[in-house]
Amino acid sequence: MRWLLDTIIQRARERRPTYTGLLEGFRDVTAADASTIALPPALRDISPGTTDAIKLHTQIRATTGELLKDKITAGTAADNKHFGVTWADAGCLFLLDRGYSGASLWFRIARVGGFFVTRQPASYKPTILRSHRSHRGRARPVAGRKLRAVLTEVERRVLDVACGFRVHITRYR
Repeated sequence: MRWLLDTIIQRARERRPTYTGLLEGFRDVTAADASTIALPPALRDISPGTTDAIKLHTQIRATTGELLKDKITAGTAADNKHFGVTWADAGCLFLLDRGYSGASLWFRIARVGGFFVTRQPASYKPTILRSHRSHRGRARPVAGRKLRAVLTEVERRVLDVACGFRVHITRYR
């Protein structure tokens, strides 16, 4: 079974699609998710380190659904700690759910030259650094202001901005 999954993953990695439109600048677009699977009592002894569930972490190609990475962990494992980012992910866009909202993971993605889209926790208070689109007419300048304050004032359908926020990342050795 492992050989079959590895073969499928290797073939999917070799056949990267070409993107057009909004996704044109990315080498690949992947989505990450984890599913918790309850174990029946008979299987709980077979899987050491788990209590009553296992978690299946997957990364799939968002446009085709092809499996790119998989990992099985204990059901209580944190999602973002099992998200593998390598230098081969440079130029890739990751679509992440709230389970992957960790500044440490975001830092690793940015360090290898990747990009991500995620819902940010409410505790982060981003400041708008710059706007990617220019607006005419009664457009208000948004650079240097807090994102939440701007969102309550603007009537734009799309707010395409770069934001920054401060987080503490523990450095090890």
